[in-house]
Amino acid sequence: MPWSAPGYLCGVRVGITRPEAVPIVGIVDFFVRRYRQVAARWPAAGWLYLSFALEVYFFTWGRGIWGAYFSPVVFTLAGIGVGVSAMRLRPNLDTSSPLPRNGRRWWQLTALVGLLSGGVAGLARMLSRLYSTWLIRIQTSDILPAIRIYVRRFLWGSGVYRPFDAEVGYALLPGYLPATWLPFVAAEWTGADYRWVSAAGLLLGIGAAWWWVLRQRPAWGAAVAAAAVPLLVVYAVIRTDSAIFAITAEALVAGYFLLFGVALLSGSVVARALALTLCLLSRYFIAVWLPLLGLLLLWQEGWRRTAAFGALVAALVTAIYVWPVLTQWPELPLKVQAAYGQVALAEWQHNINTNTGLPYHPFNGLGLAPWFYPTTPTPASVAAAIAVQQRVQLALLTLVVVGGGLRWTWLRRFRPTIAASTGYVRWYAVGSLKLFLVVFYGFLHVPYSYLILVSVLFSTLLVMVVGATQVRQADHTSLSVS
Repeated sequence: MPWSAPGYLCGVRVGITRPEAVPIVGIVDFFVRRYRQVAARWPAAGWLYLSFALEVYFFTWGRGIWGAYFSPVVFTLAGIGVGVSAMRLRPNLDTSSPLPRNGRRWWQLTALVGLLSGGVAGLARMLSRLYSTWLIRIQTSDILPAIRIYVRRFLWGSGVYRPFDAEVGYALLPGYLPATWLPFVAAEWTGADYRWVSAAGLLLGIGAAWWWVLRQRPAWGAAVAAAAVPLLVVYAVIRTDSAIFAITAEALVAGYFLLFGVALLSGSVVARALALTLCLLSRYFIAVWLPLLGLLLLWQEGWRRTAAFGALVAALVTAIYVWPVLTQWPELPLKVQAAYGQVALAEWQHNINTNTGLPYHPFNGLGLAPWFYPTTPTPASVAAAIAVQQRVQLALLTLVVVGGGLRWTWLRRFRPTIAASTGYVRWYAVGSLKLFLVVFYGFLHVPYSYLILVSVLFSTLLVMVVGATQVRQADHTSLSVS
C-alpha cells in the first residue's frame, strides 16, 4: 500500500512503499505488525489465562517475590488483565437450556462427580487439620471472636449492635454487617467450628459456578478443567497463607461474590437481588459499582425488571439492616469508618516488621500502599498519605464505573449486534465487577491478604466460563468490540 496509518501519523502521507526507508515509520510499522501477530496467536482468552495464572501466583507462592513495590504492581495488572480480557470476549452463553439426559455418557458424569467429591474431600481434610492447629483466640485475631459475640447476642435477645468493650477488653465498635455474622448462627446452634460455615459458604459459591458451567454443556475436558480451577486456587491459598482460612471469615464473603456473579449470568431477578443483598450486607463498597449495573440492566432489560430488581434489593437491605440497626443508631457507619481510619494509622505507624523496619500489612506484597508511604513517616505525613491514597482509590473506582458506561454506550452506537446480546450484557457486567474489585482492593490503605482473596477467587468464575464455553474473540472481525 502507498502509505500506512503509522506513516500518516508520522507526517508521511503518500509515496512511501517501503516504510523502512524512513526510520521512525519503519519502527512504528514493525511494532504494529508484531502486535497483530501476537494478537492473532494470543487471543483474549489466552491473555485471560495468562493474567489469571500471574494473579494466582503473585497472591500465593510468588507473593512479594519482586519486592514490596513492584510485586503489587504486577499482581494488580494481572487482575486488571483478567477483567479486560474477559470483557473483550463473547462467550456463547446458553443459560436457558438444562443438561440433556443423553447429552453425556453416564460414566463421564460419574467420573466428574467423583473428581469433584474427591477434591472437596481433600480440601476438607486439609482444613480440618488446619482448624485443629489454629485455635480461635482473640490474641491472634478478633474477627472470629467478634462474630461469636454478634451471634450470641442475637440468640440471647440482647442488643447486637452495641460496643464490644466489655467482651474484648478494649474499644471496639460493632462494624460487621449482618451477612458477615448471621450465617454463623447455625454453627452456634450445632456446636460446630465457626470456620466450617465460611468453608461451606465458599463451597456454595463454587458449587453455583459449577452448576452454571455444566448447564453450558461443555466438552468433557473443559468440564474437568473448569471444576478443578477453584479447587486448585483454594489449595494454593491454604498451602501459602493458611491464616486466611484459620482466623478469618473472608471465604464466606468470597462465596457471596461468586453467587452474585452466577446470578448475574443467570438473569433471574430474585437470584440477583438475594446475592447482591448478601454482598451489600457484607462488603458495602460494591454500592459504588451499582450505577453501572443499573445502566446495563436498564438498557438491556427495560425499566420494569430493573425497577423490580432495585426495589427488592432495597426492601431486603432495609428489612435486615436499615430498620433494625440504623434507625436505632444512625451515626454508626460514620463512627465505624472513623474507627477504621484509626486502625489504618496504627497499621502504618506501629505494626512494624522488625526485619524491614516497614509496616507489615501495607508492605505485604499485594497492595499499592507502599507507593504512597512517606519517605519520612510522621503522624501527620502518614495521615496525609492515607488521605491521598483514599482519594486516588475513589477516583479510579469512579473511572471504572464511568468508563464502563461510556464503553457500553460506544458499543450500542457502533456495535449494536453485540450490545443487543443479552448474554454479553450479563458477561460485561461480570467483567466490569472484576475490574472494580481489583482497583478497590489494590488501593486499600491496609491491604490485608484475606480481603484480597475475594478478588482472586472471583477470577475463577471468569476462567471457568471462558474455558467451558465456545468463545469467539471479537478482535479483527466485523463484530469487533475492541
